[in-house]
Amino acid sequence: MITSIGTVSVYVRDQEKAVKFYTEKLGFEVRRNEPMGPNARWIELAPKGAQTRIVPFTPPGMESRIGTFGRFLRGHKTRSNGEVPLEC
Repeated sequence: MITSIGTVSVYVRDQEKAVKFYTEKLGFEVRRNEPMGPNARWIELAPKGAQTRIVPFTPPGMESRIGTFGRFLRGHKTRSNGEVPLEC
C-alpha cells in the first residue's frame, strides 16, 4: 500500500521561470537546489509543511513531454499516447 509520495517530476520548458512561479505565485519553498552536471540543477519545491515535493526538470530528449501529465490519469480526455495535456 502506498502511504506517501516523496517527489513528483514536472516537465518544464524553463526551470528558472517554473521556480519563480511556484515560489512567488503559489508560495512554495525551495527544499533543495543543487548542481546536477554542468548544465542542470536538481531543485525540489513544496508548499510549506508538505512532505511531497515537486521537481521541475526536463531531461534532454524529453522535451515533447512538456505540458503533459503521465499515464496515471486514465479515463480523462487524453492524447493518443495516453497522456493528459495540462494547460497552464
